[in-house]
Amino acid sequence: MKWYVKGPLEVLSSFGLALILLGFLFLLTLLGTLEQANLGLYEVQRKYFTSFFLVHELGPLKVPLPGVYLLLILLAINLTLGVVYRTRPRLDRFGIYVMHGGMLFMLLAGLVTHHFATEGQMTLAPGESSNRFQSYHEWELLIRGPIGPGEAAREYAIPGEDFLRLGRTESRTFVAETLPFDVTVSDVARNAVPQRLAPEQRNASGMGVGGFYLAVLAPEKENERNLPGFHVTLTDKRGGERTEEIVWGGSTLPLEIAREDGTWQLAFQRKSWAVPFTLTLAEFRHEYHPGTQMARTYESDVIKREGGQEQFITIKMNEPLRHAGYTFFQASFFEDPRSGVTSSTFAVVRNPADQWPLLACIIITAGLLLHFCQRLLRYLKGERARHGAGAPDPAPARPAGAGAARPQSEAAA
Repeated sequence: MKWYVKGPLEVLSSFGLALILLGFLFLLTLLGTLEQANLGLYEVQRKYFTSFFLVHELGPLKVPLPGVYLLLILLAINLTLGVVYRTRPRLDRFGIYVMHGGMLFMLLAGLVTHHFATEGQMTLAPGESSNRFQSYHEWELLIRGPIGPGEAAREYAIPGEDFLRLGRTESRTFVAETLPFDVTVSDVARNAVPQRLAPEQRNASGMGVGGFYLAVLAPEKENERNLPGFHVTLTDKRGGERTEEIVWGGSTLPLEIAREDGTWQLAFQRKSWAVPFTLTLAEFRHEYHPGTQMARTYESDVIKREGGQEQFITIKMNEPLRHAGYTFFQASFFEDPRSGVTSSTFAVVRNPADQWPLLACIIITAGLLLHFCQRLLRYLKGERARHGAGAPDPAPARPAGAGAARPQSEAAA
């Protein structure tokens, strides 16, 4: 094998590299846990655990570090080469191969979950039904129109991830061939609220749109509580006329823009997905710890409707509903102080690798037991060989007086 191939293989498959990777994983887990108090869970996950590289600020110092995503890829390579390159295939090492396969399967489960799992929530008031759940963190700008008699309205979706990370001075333009105008997003704020302009500000140049301006707020640590906002400019492809509006995530109604070809709607909302059945909240129950406002337990009675059939199900804190690849957890509840109505919130997860970590743990355990049994049998076999029939007979015992050492005084005489 050539040196330029053997050298990298030696390094990538070495036990020392595994120790270094595990050390970095411990360090990043520690730093991410400490930073959660300042950044919040979502930002910590994005910065430390789903990135290839990051910069950790240690006072005035900025320390570049590898991200957990990169470390896990290197660890998977190290585990694979450690078996394929450094060990010769032997039956008595089969347990080790099974263990390594279980660990690789665990890493694969994390990869599939990160890229393909869908998470969100569904909130229902008593008697309310729904077959959709909303994302915690993902947003989208929906453009629909023209609305009116005649042709059916067209719908366009711009993912929020394509523009929500823009700075306050940055902008981005989106173009579609069948859309009669170009869409430019600018002045993006991660957390904001529209405010009415004061009378003396309304005629000032660059102050607001339509009597309002977007007041920027400090980002919340819990990212799901942030309501982004931005300016959107529609530029007509034919005449070049520009229409500027403020779009905000907390608006409950779509923004309507009248044009010559009809009315267009702009809705900025959390991304949502449909489930293949409908849930109706029949009753919600909760109990507080005595003398506190801390929930002791809460549960929901729901009716699942699918294919013309109904099923009554109770979803509790530790007893989720699992059906058709979706899992509904009893996450929280909200009591409206004005109406007194209590709504139940379910955390909804669709994860194709939902049970993979459990299966990986079973594989690793089986590998450990198999390796232990193989080593035990090997040890017992060696002990039988040492003390079995093939071992040499021990020397016969000698009479007490024969050849015994004499006292020193006699030998001198």
